[in-house]
Amino acid sequence: MKRIYSLEFKHNVIIQALETETFGTVARRFQLSSLTVSRWVREYRQGKHELLHANAAGKPPEGDLRG
Repeated sequence: MKRIYSLEFKHNVIIQALETETFGTVARRFQLSSLTVSRWVREYRQGKHELLHANAAGKPPEGDLRG
């Protein structure tokens, strides 16, 4: 069964992975697979998480995405 992660949670993971840390380090911190972190970052770069782009200024996004 897939877990459901909030957009805010995904946003936090993606931002940390992009800023300074490796995907593996971020994955361990959030108890995720490094493949999950890698996929979220790839999707973010492809524009699939539009709400994340729109809310990057600091307003937490609303809703959930399946991870």
